[in-house]
Amino acid sequence: MPCCLAQPNLTVINVAILLSLSSFEGFYGGIFSLSKQEYLRSYRNDFSWDYASGLAKAGVNVTILLPSWRECSRHEIEANIYVRFLQLRPWAKLWQVLPWLGRTPPGRYVAELGNAAAFWPNLKRAIAEENIDILYIQEYWTGRFDFLSRKHTPPIIAADHGGRRNRQITIFKRKSFQRAAAITCQTDDEVEQVKEFGVTPHKLTNGIDTEYFVPDATVERELFVFTVARLNNDQKRLSDLICGLEHLPPPWRLTIAGSGPDEAALKALVRDKDLGSRVEFLGFVVDKAKIIDFYRRCGVFAMASAYEGIPMAVLEAMACGAPVVVSDIRAFQDVVEHAVSGYRVPVGDAKAIAKAVTLAFQRRAELSVAARGVVVQRYSRSLLVSKLVGLFELCRL
Repeated sequence: MPCCLAQPNLTVINVAILLSLSSFEGFYGGIFSLSKQEYLRSYRNDFSWDYASGLAKAGVNVTILLPSWRECSRHEIEANIYVRFLQLRPWAKLWQVLPWLGRTPPGRYVAELGNAAAFWPNLKRAIAEENIDILYIQEYWTGRFDFLSRKHTPPIIAADHGGRRNRQITIFKRKSFQRAAAITCQTDDEVEQVKEFGVTPHKLTNGIDTEYFVPDATVERELFVFTVARLNNDQKRLSDLICGLEHLPPPWRLTIAGSGPDEAALKALVRDKDLGSRVEFLGFVVDKAKIIDFYRRCGVFAMASAYEGIPMAVLEAMACGAPVVVSDIRAFQDVVEHAVSGYRVPVGDAKAIAKAVTLAFQRRAELSVAARGVVVQRYSRSLLVSKLVGLFELCRL
């Protein structure tokens, strides 16, 4: 059933941010166990909300778009920020009934095309009713982006937020990239990959509110490693942090904030290694204030990912003065200067993680100052918003 909604008040620029998920129910409802009401009322934990908040303060009207099986509604969250659910056509449930269809690169690509086709009628209606000037699409390696790039839409900005080219169908990317008004990448490595398809992308990294994420000099750091991550071990390599704990003496412990498909397997690994008293799974934490408290108290913040964009959690932790240990991948090379603003270790090396945690904690005072300095100078939300608004104006011409 199509959405029939009143038009909002217009501001200088109207931007829609289309999130890269198959459905609200499968992602936020399934992985994070959030109801629609909880999402609208209190969830503010991903890039879209950070972008929307900063852009709204700059006078940009932002609508966050989420495909949904059940919802077809529009909600005003605060001044200049809206959420709109794009109801999917029922036939797209084929991929839910037969999930194996999407487990190969061709199958996944077709599933992404089908998903986009299933919400396209309501996206088209939303674009008209919201008077959208710019359609910002999260993740360009997907079939979803290829489908939408061929439709009659406002100028498209296709963005990198940590997706991978690996095992993706790319034969149509050259034309899809050329149809976009702009492509944005988080890292130099990603820029070079996109250039292979005949376009020159913009490097545009994430940014955080450095006036909200701040250290607390009155809080003593404790002997625990903290991480914030979706429990998807293929990407986040949380098993490496658990194995690294074996090489750290008590009272060192590990605290993990997040939920995801590999939670049971990671808890089983903790039991197998007899680390149950030293590893705490917090689950998904909605309250940012609680996360900030952990950033300020942890002895070290760690992220052992095999691949990333520029993770918000690492920037937030650094802004709060946490000593950081991260994997030595291109995304983190851009953020963490080894032994200066944190430590980088090889992917999958649990002993190296433990050694780096020990060193980072010993040097926590100097690393804290250096880490926050990097974020304030290069990854502030004000800098991000300024670049985004400039790009929006350029794409509207």
